Amino acid sequence: MTRQTIGLLFLLLTGAVQAAAQITPCDPCEWSAAGWNAADTTRVNAGNGCIVDIVYRTRTCDHDDCLDIEILEMIRVGPCVNEDLAGLALLAVGDLLHENPMNFAPFEAGTHRCWRVVQPQCWRNADELCPEEGAMTPDANRIISCDTDNCCMNQLVVALDACDNLLFYDFSVTGSGSPYAQLQSFIDQYTPPNPCRVCTMPDGEGPPPTLHCFFNCHEELIDILTHKSSYWKN
Repeated sequence: MTRQTIGLLFLLLTGAVQAAAQITPCDPCEWSAAGWNAADTTRVNAGNGCIVDIVYRTRTCDHDDCLDIEILEMIRVGPCVNEDLAGLALLAVGDLLHENPMNFAPFEAGTHRCWRVVQPQCWRNADELCPEEGAMTPDANRIISCDTDNCCMNQLVVALDACDNLLFYDFSVTGSGSPYAQLQSFIDQYTPPNPCRVCTMPDGEGPPPTLHCFFNCHEELIDILTHKSSYWKN
């Protein structure tokens, strides 16, 4: 084996280790050739007549062939009386997955596919803004991430039955055999921060007192959805 070949192998192995070390709940894919697709918007039902537009993006992770969806923000469209943003987001995301506007596989009965759902760890209303969001326009109907550096991720096994129904099963990302089980950021992702970070403020200044963040993350996403939603089918 030549020195050049050894050097190339070393670089490849080093790159693979670095890629593995960089995965986080915000970016759980080691390698995606095409990257994220452009953002898309779908109208969903968040229960009790609450209609929400969800803004999301998708990609295929080439490392493990999982299909990833990242929830970016939500906009209230219909009458939404639920001020629990985490509960609203939960039902909205559940309807999104059930309707599958992403056109994710599986497409053949008896087959299954890995889906990953990446969401903000905490949600808040955008009726008031942080200093770093000065370019945005306040919007009471808009629901945004409190902190784009903190996310949570759920990995699902999605199967298709003989009647073309999608069946959803949770895959524990912190359990034995999971590639994320030993990474602290994945262990911590379902533990509420105290408090959710709202704004990056100058020293000595707190965030606007009316800005409230709602923790959003559940390790067993499908199990929680099954109990929360009367129209969710598992």
